[in-house]
Amino acid sequence: MTRCGIRDILAGLWYNLAVMKDTPEIGQIIRLDVTLRGSGLWLGPIWAIVCGIIASGGWKWSASSALQVALLFFLVEGAWATLWAAAAETDWATPAREWGKSNVTVAPALPYAQPNTPGDRALRWYSHTVEWWREHLRPSIGRTASTIVLCLALAVALSAVLGWPVMALSAAAVAVVQLGVIIGRGTGRPTPLLKATLEIGLVWLAAHIVFAPLTPVSVLVAIAFAAAYAAGLTLIEGGQRVTMWNAAQFAVAALLALMRHPVAALAVFFIVLPQLLLEPTVRRAAGKAAGVWFVRSTQAWLMLGMLLAAITLS
Repeated sequence: MTRCGIRDILAGLWYNLAVMKDTPEIGQIIRLDVTLRGSGLWLGPIWAIVCGIIASGGWKWSASSALQVALLFFLVEGAWATLWAAAAETDWATPAREWGKSNVTVAPALPYAQPNTPGDRALRWYSHTVEWWREHLRPSIGRTASTIVLCLALAVALSAVLGWPVMALSAAAVAVVQLGVIIGRGTGRPTPLLKATLEIGLVWLAAHIVFAPLTPVSVLVAIAFAAAYAAGLTLIEGGQRVTMWNAAQFAVAALLALMRHPVAALAVFFIVLPQLLLEPTVRRAAGKAAGVWFVRSTQAWLMLGMLLAAITLS
């Protein structure tokens, strides 16, 4: 390879990293499709895995436990995350609108089939579909379909190794992805609540259930932090309301108090107070920059609250 070729490759890599730094996102650090996150926002599925394992109280320092964590990591950050990106965050609506615009000049004819008969119309529909796939669908999202199939197969294989409870959660994850496509109407812009359910709620439950049976309290805590994460996603997309971000954490504090853990409840309560001081800044500012700044500035407090709650449940 020439020096010029190496120089072009390095320049391309540097440009891609620069672009990713300028577009902060919250979520996965890595994906099966080799998507790297350089946003500086670390709140996401990996932390939910850590907190779910701690909340289970069943972690043991052994090779089998380490293998289970590795498989869980590839299931969550590989299969689930890539499936969400390939299905829910892909624009299916644009190529779908091209249906009917493909012109099949010469359609094959079935032997002994009269024009406009059911067999003739079925063959013409098939020819039209093939032409639409070649002209519109395959050039834009052809690889996405194969990625979805691969992720589904990988999710089934990993879930089968981890056990039937994880298999059930994987089925729920697939259902959430489908809801993301349906509610987003195939535009590639699903609701943040569904993404938070997948990346925090289901991940927390999967990490817990691998090492110990689920408890109602752990489920409620996972739901609360998923709601906070959804609020963070909304802020990053340009929202200006921090109410749900704070209310979800207060709900966790109240839940810990009901469980007769006053010290942990007070700790989570006081963790929310510094975040309240930054809320007026988000309301006065406008645009995505303010939301990104708020989440980046307060994510450490939310992660600490998740950790404290997990330790309390263990």
